[in-house]
Amino acid sequence: MRPKLYRKVLLTFIFTALFFAAQSQGTIQGTLKDSATGAPIPGANITLAKSTEPGKISYKLISADNGSYKISLKEAGKYIVIARHVNYKPVKKEVDGTSNTTLDMVLARAVTTLGDVKVESKKSPIEQQDDKIIYNLDNDPASKTENAIDILRKTPLVSVDGNDNIQLNGQGNYKILLNGRETSLFAANPAAALKSFTGATISRIEIITNPSAKYDAEGIGGLINIVIKKKLAGYNGVISVRGNTNRTMPFNANFSLKTGKLTVSLLYGGFLSFDQRSDALVRTEPRTATFYQYRDNQGFGTNRNFNNFGNMEIAYDIDSLTTAVVYGNVSGGTGRNHREHTLYTLFANGSSETATGIVDTRNEFPTSSIGSDLVRKGKRNKQNEFSLRFLGDFNTANTEQESSQFFPSYQRYIWNQSLAYSRQFTFQADYAYAMKGNRRLEVGVKKIVRYAESDFTVKYKFNTSDNYTIDPGGEDIFRYNQEVAGVYASYQMNLSKKIQLRTGARYEHTMIDGDFITSKSIVKQDYSSVIPNVQATVKMSPKWNIIASYTKRLERPFIQSLNPFVNKTDTLNLQFGNPQLAPQILHIFSMQHRVTVLKTLVNIGVFYQFSDDKITSFTSFDPSTGITSSTQMNVGKEKQLSTTLNFNAKINKKLSAFFNLGARYIDIRSNNGTGQGNSGWAGNLNLTTTYTATKKINLTMFSGGFIPPVSLQGKFPANYFYGVNAAVKFFKDKFILNINAQNLHKENFEYKSAVTTPGVINRTTMINPWRNFGLGITWNFGKLKEVVSKKKGINNDDGVSN
Repeated sequence: MRPKLYRKVLLTFIFTALFFAAQSQGTIQGTLKDSATGAPIPGANITLAKSTEPGKISYKLISADNGSYKISLKEAGKYIVIARHVNYKPVKKEVDGTSNTTLDMVLARAVTTLGDVKVESKKSPIEQQDDKIIYNLDNDPASKTENAIDILRKTPLVSVDGNDNIQLNGQGNYKILLNGRETSLFAANPAAALKSFTGATISRIEIITNPSAKYDAEGIGGLINIVIKKKLAGYNGVISVRGNTNRTMPFNANFSLKTGKLTVSLLYGGFLSFDQRSDALVRTEPRTATFYQYRDNQGFGTNRNFNNFGNMEIAYDIDSLTTAVVYGNVSGGTGRNHREHTLYTLFANGSSETATGIVDTRNEFPTSSIGSDLVRKGKRNKQNEFSLRFLGDFNTANTEQESSQFFPSYQRYIWNQSLAYSRQFTFQADYAYAMKGNRRLEVGVKKIVRYAESDFTVKYKFNTSDNYTIDPGGEDIFRYNQEVAGVYASYQMNLSKKIQLRTGARYEHTMIDGDFITSKSIVKQDYSSVIPNVQATVKMSPKWNIIASYTKRLERPFIQSLNPFVNKTDTLNLQFGNPQLAPQILHIFSMQHRVTVLKTLVNIGVFYQFSDDKITSFTSFDPSTGITSSTQMNVGKEKQLSTTLNFNAKINKKLSAFFNLGARYIDIRSNNGTGQGNSGWAGNLNLTTTYTATKKINLTMFSGGFIPPVSLQGKFPANYFYGVNAAVKFFKDKFILNINAQNLHKENFEYKSAVTTPGVINRTTMINPWRNFGLGITWNFGKLKEVVSKKKGINNDDGVSN
């Protein structure tokens, strides 16, 4: 889309917003929100009576799923509005009904004070809305003593295995947002980053499995949005440090200040790992022993890593309708890996060779970003909103690897270096307009400009005293430009009192220009995509919803997958990126039943998806040279049928249980004429129970199993896990001591997997630490007063990394 057209679209949005803001609807309308979390309150009873006749109700209705309500007045006058909910204190307001009125109400939880102990009304931590499931941590006291990984184990549609690998709705491709924004924090190692977040810093976790057309066309499994507590006036903060016998130490600090129209929030955290050891054996066995019969690579490795992240956000309320936000992020760190191994090769003629090797790898990956938002609410209806947003991301990834190989008759030294950096700039404008009858229109435009460069070099020598020589074809500079222009429209309406329909579409145009400076190779792509999105919600009863949806999703490869750098640490086992990778397209159908029974949300879902150009890892073998090559290609034709069952139950006043079950059948075939394929079952089972032993002691126990999905050429082993966490509060609940243990019966766990191709079979055995003991301390401090509103920022939910 040309710049002039963008300007025309933006001007249209602005004039449309001003036009609708000037209209008079003769209504009383607004939104109900939780005073502690700012979350909308659905299902509240709202009554309207004339001030002259307070005992005679003139109007009565129930707040919608987004907490909104709207009353069309039949006659002017003064009215008394009362909002009631079983879990909240009622709120009573008097309004003048002679003109259009916006009346937002904040409801406080029903609390009874007994001395120094507060007994709050009990409410399920799991809530549902039309397009999301919300886990409210304020309704789960035990969550304050857990980290984000522990909490995700209890969250519907999310599965976490024994190695803390996360899947959303059975998919490993999803996006994690922080306060509605994408952040590089979760890009490299989401599990490690999430461990540094404590429940004391999190307000809620939102799960969206079918994002509307407003969101980018990517993120197959959906979105996980982690909302940090920073909506309270005054000041508050949390500092947490943990450590365990597996030699990792996550830490986190959060601080928020609200004074007048200014809100400042700071977040800093990270994790350390010290000399973590893992053992591995990889056997490469050709189907035809032309060069060798088999080859074993056996050894051990240790890791030492430091990752950290920081976020600062400054929000200023220009007036009651307009808010400006400026925010910045820094993250990244360093990594060190040391590996010692033995290579044993049994050649085709029966002779053998044994070699040893040492590999040292160093990584540096600093990242930073800066962004700004300007959000304007409608004067007559605060559900109307116009926003302008900007985000700039700056990322660097440097890797240096030295390999020393000692053969019986010679030595070889290989030096690999990859210097890569990327820049990304995002411009976005959105407009939302709420209409009568719970109808809502959302439109917007977005422009993403990405630039990346990779400078890679491979050198070798045969004596320590020699100078390194550049390997033939081992040096090049790859420059990559990508531009994505998108426009969307989404419309929500009620077809009847029980049926709500949301439909929309997103158009995206992508241009890619890649250039290898040295080898003179060029990569160009230019394509358009139309992404439809349809969702229907049928309210069978106030506590039973059926949600059916269809969407087409698109995934573009990340720069890491496009980088053609060839890792030649092992000259018979090469790994490299593929600059010819194209995006993959998936079609996803789903149907979910969400039933609330006795404050328990039960979710039963069935999902079907297929793709004809799935990005998948592909391994090939040259029998004449014995070289195995691995890269990523668009060669997968996949079908997947899955079902999920999730529920949480409060067994008694002290004991609660959270259950997540998922089962998937996957069939994937190659589309490149090689005739390769795979099929099989995958799934997960998670059971978490929380027990409040006393007012000061909480116990959390979790257990589960996980069967990874098959790939085009590989099958992977199942694993199981269990653990217990005890939390003790002291010093007026300002401090929390955590003691935890996992997998006590076994010190190490052995994983066996296999990659099978027509030319070779690669069998891998990994041995990793399994038993784990941990200790942590959390300090909560501050003085809080009231709830304030926050605005969201940009998120680019595109990109796939395998």
